[in-house]
Amino acid sequence: MCTDTATVWHNDGSGDQPIDENMELLRRLAADVGTLRYDIVRQFQDGDAVLQQQVLHLTTTGGSRSEVHAAMYFRFDGGLIDRIEEYFNVVPTNESVPSPGSPDQR
Repeated sequence: MCTDTATVWHNDGSGDQPIDENMELLRRLAADVGTLRYDIVRQFQDGDAVLQQQVLHLTTTGGSRSEVHAAMYFRFDGGLIDRIEEYFNVVPTNESVPSPGSPDQR
């Protein structure tokens, strides 16, 4: 879905990141995610660019819940993603669900 030279920028101060490096980071983070729901709040398209507002609802394997509120910019080249810019904020929901097999789950 991405060009070979695609880059990703996050608002965490780390600068541009090659897409392969970003995908590896996401693979490692996914190991702690039990459930995920992805809601697109709104989306705008203008030529080869898309701006999208979204919320990811996450529950970790340990039972904690959070939401990732994000605005993302996607630039396309030849139908493939060539640039991603992600502005995000993680919001803990202060809720916890018992993990499977925990005393609270029984």
